[in-house]
Amino acid sequence: MTIDRAAVLDACAYIDEWFRFRVGFDRLPGVQAAVLHGDEIVLSTAHGMADAEPGTPLTTEHRFRIASHSKTFTATRW
Repeated sequence: MTIDRAAVLDACAYIDEWFRFRVGFDRLPGVQAAVLHGDEIVLSTAHGMADAEPGTPLTTEHRFRIASHSKTFTATRW
Protein backbone atom coordinates (compact mmCIF):
# COMPACT_ATOMS: atom_id res chain seq x y z
CA MET A 1 0.00 0.00 0.00
CA THR A 2 1.31 3.46 -0.92
CA ILE A 3 0.34 6.42 1.21
CA ASP A 4 -0.03 9.73 -0.63
CA ARG A 5 2.90 12.08 0.06
CA ALA A 6 0.55 15.06 0.56
CA ALA A 7 -1.34 13.16 3.27
CA VAL A 8 1.94 12.30 4.99
CA LEU A 9 3.04 15.95 4.89
CA ASP A 10 -0.30 17.05 6.36
CA ALA A 11 0.07 14.50 9.15
CA CYS A 12 3.65 15.65 9.78
CA ALA A 13 2.57 19.28 10.10
CA TYR A 14 -0.07 18.25 12.63
CA ILE A 15 2.25 16.02 14.67
CA ASP A 16 4.95 18.70 14.76
CA GLU A 17 2.50 21.16 16.32
CA TRP A 18 1.21 18.44 18.66
CA PHE A 19 4.76 17.77 19.89
CA ARG A 20 5.30 21.49 20.42
CA PHE A 21 2.11 21.70 22.48
CA ARG A 22 2.77 18.54 24.53
CA VAL A 23 6.29 19.60 25.48
CA GLY A 24 4.89 22.79 27.03
CA PHE A 25 1.67 21.33 28.40
CA ASP A 26 3.25 18.28 30.01
CA ARG A 27 6.42 20.17 30.97
CA LEU A 28 8.57 17.62 29.17
CA PRO A 29 12.30 18.28 28.80
CA GLY A 30 12.15 17.71 25.06
CA VAL A 31 10.97 15.66 22.11
CA GLN A 32 12.82 14.83 18.93
CA ALA A 33 11.23 12.99 16.00
CA ALA A 34 11.68 12.15 12.35
CA VAL A 35 9.40 10.68 9.71
CA LEU A 36 10.65 8.85 6.66
CA HIS A 37 8.34 8.47 3.66
CA GLY A 38 9.86 6.19 1.06
CA ASP A 39 13.46 7.34 0.89
CA GLU A 40 12.74 10.93 1.94
CA ILE A 41 12.86 12.50 5.39
CA VAL A 42 9.63 14.49 5.43
CA LEU A 43 9.83 15.60 9.07
CA SER A 44 12.81 16.23 11.28
CA THR A 45 11.88 18.20 14.37
CA ALA A 46 12.98 18.94 17.93
CA HIS A 47 11.18 20.80 20.70
CA GLY A 48 12.25 21.63 24.23
CA MET A 49 15.61 21.58 25.94
CA ALA A 50 18.66 19.38 25.54
CA ASP A 51 19.94 20.68 28.88
CA ALA A 52 17.58 22.66 31.10
CA GLU A 53 20.22 24.15 33.44
CA PRO A 54 22.02 26.34 30.92
CA GLY A 55 18.92 26.49 28.68
CA THR A 56 20.40 24.62 25.73
CA PRO A 57 17.68 24.10 23.12
CA LEU A 58 17.16 20.61 21.73
CA THR A 59 17.97 20.41 18.01
CA THR A 60 17.69 17.76 15.33
CA GLU A 61 21.48 17.41 15.52
CA HIS A 62 21.36 15.94 19.05
CA ARG A 63 21.78 12.17 19.20
CA PHE A 64 20.17 9.75 21.63
CA ARG A 65 20.95 6.16 22.52
CA ILE A 66 17.61 4.39 22.20
CA ALA A 67 18.75 0.74 22.22
CA SER A 68 15.85 -1.75 22.32
CA HIS A 69 13.21 0.97 22.34
CA SER A 70 13.61 1.32 18.58
CA LYS A 71 12.61 -2.27 17.81
CA THR A 72 8.90 -1.42 17.81
CA PHE A 73 9.38 1.38 15.31
CA THR A 74 11.77 -0.61 13.14
CA ALA A 75 9.22 -3.40 12.93
CA THR A 76 6.31 -1.10 12.09
CA ARG A 77 5.57 -0.88 8.41
CA TRP A 78 2.53 0.30 6.46
